[in-house]
Amino acid sequence: MRNRTGWRQRCRPISLAEGAHAHRPACGTLGEPAEAARLLLRGEEIKTAERWQLSRPRSAPEVTPTQQAFVAASRTAETRRLRRTVWMSLTAAVAAIALTLGALWQRSLAIAAREDADTNRAKAEHNLDTAIDTSTSSC
Repeated sequence: MRNRTGWRQRCRPISLAEGAHAHRPACGTLGEPAEAARLLLRGEEIKTAERWQLSRPRSAPEVTPTQQAFVAASRTAETRRLRRTVWMSLTAAVAAIALTLGALWQRSLAIAAREDADTNRAKAEHNLDTAIDTSTSSC
């Protein structure tokens, strides 16, 4: 297990640095929260660590509370990342739909304006023809 994901090696005793939050379970020496988040497990590593915790061999050492907190913090961070990704995707989809609707509305306005312009051009040509006919017949 240690060789496959390395999650047990990553988890060392917590040393709270200035500005770190004691309620945040983390791993290693904590500086900035982003620095601690970089050390957390992701994706398949979380699943592997959780499976290992539940079915660890009897010969393996006990999982410490710090390691349990590390895996739990990794799961929480992964869930937040997934939710953020879903919300950003939904926001992008809504924006794309709004832009599409706006483009379709603009297109319909342009078509109507072209039809009005064609009608006005036809009227102007008719009026010009009428004016030319009137001026040639009066001569």
